[in-house]
Amino acid sequence: MVEESSYQPCPEVLLSFPQPNLLNEFGSAPIHSAAYEGQLEAIEILLKFGADVYITNHDGYTPLVYAVSEGKRDVVQYLLEKGADVKLQDNRKASALHYAKTAEIVDILVEKGADVNTVDIDGNTALHHQIKKSSAGIPIIERLMNAGANINAKNRLRITPLMESVKNNSPGLVNYLLSKGADPNNAEQQSESPLFYACYHGNAEVVKMLHRAGAQTDFHFEDFVETALHAACDSDSDDQDLLEVIRYLVEDGKVNVNKRCGSQEENETAVHCACRRKSPSVLGLLIDKDKCKIDFEVSDRMGRRPIHLAAGRQPDCFQLLLNLGCNIHATDKTGRNALHWAAQGGSIDTLRRILDQPGVNIEATDLDGWTALCWAARGPIPKSTSESNSDSSSQAHVVKLLLEKGADKSVRVRGDINELWTPLEIANFHDTGDEVIQLLREHPTDEDNLNSSQKRGFVHDETCCDFCKAVST
Repeated sequence: MVEESSYQPCPEVLLSFPQPNLLNEFGSAPIHSAAYEGQLEAIEILLKFGADVYITNHDGYTPLVYAVSEGKRDVVQYLLEKGADVKLQDNRKASALHYAKTAEIVDILVEKGADVNTVDIDGNTALHHQIKKSSAGIPIIERLMNAGANINAKNRLRITPLMESVKNNSPGLVNYLLSKGADPNNAEQQSESPLFYACYHGNAEVVKMLHRAGAQTDFHFEDFVETALHAACDSDSDDQDLLEVIRYLVEDGKVNVNKRCGSQEENETAVHCACRRKSPSVLGLLIDKDKCKIDFEVSDRMGRRPIHLAAGRQPDCFQLLLNLGCNIHATDKTGRNALHWAAQGGSIDTLRRILDQPGVNIEATDLDGWTALCWAARGPIPKSTSESNSDSSSQAHVVKLLLEKGADKSVRVRGDINELWTPLEIANFHDTGDEVIQLLREHPTDEDNLNSSQKRGFVHDETCCDFCKAVST
């Protein structure tokens, strides 16, 4: 708010200061700094010589806000005696109560008429604000509750105080709010539940609290928001934390492991999510716990099965599904099978396992006529959406193996609008790497042909195709 300082008030200087309400380069008046520092004597002198108790800085903060935010009780009381208004809101519509640092100051502000349910520009009440603070303890929350704070108030993002406490990993506060009647479900359109957040962050202690308080383990809204099990399987938290959460959901929460949800493009099961993880432990646990109940051949709305996602991302998950007898010949809605996904994903081990299976056609095409070699030339799947460690070097090994197995590099498939491309032209356009391009050249003149065509796309590393998860070009 203001720069910290260690000065002591000098009455002579304050008395000689001609403009007590002049703002400095940081947008603060002398009384703001004095309130922040808790310099009561300085404030008394400033007010005596014309300082404005209501003056705001560039953010709309009054001296009272500075004092309450730093826990300066004596200054808070003095400013209130001099007419400071507890209901004034700053530029973001937050009141002094939003910033109160201690339970005692909450009591003082409430006694002076502060509204505990005033919301800021984001719809957050003082209860939301206080729970977001890592330093806020139960005494402050208790004072707000005693003053009539709405425990289930939702901000503009439909986040409740309970959800904030879950996100902040505060088990003690979660337990307190639940004991005071906080809704453990927050069952509203297109909003995650407290249990969703607890599962996503791998907090088994909070997951158990919420479930025992009545949280619905399979709740989601119209296939949009994930269930608790989806959240855990889709999380990037440590495996050890997540395994305890998933084990509890399956054994005690009795979750439906085949429940489908997610975005309109996905509508997937938890097994799909598990196949995107960097390790196979989550999928392994699901198999161990509910092997007989899980549908491993289920397709999402794009026709993608778990075996497809595992082939493109996680070799160990692929092996687990292969051991279960999952169909590697099944195709998604674009006609791609596990071979196509593995070729693009860059996992040489997965590719070898597929090619060793009976009945695999290395020249199998998708609906656009693309073969596995074309997808290998198109790859790779970016690391932001995959943990397969795919890069241009691993992609070159994939291309080399496919060529050794007889893949046709002269095939011409649909590329740019009204054009037919070879795997070489695909690799050049998508900038798959010099090693890949060299492997796909049939003779020296190919380099001249590429240079004359000038077909080179721009790689967008941060975005990818919703369907194949390839880097956008």
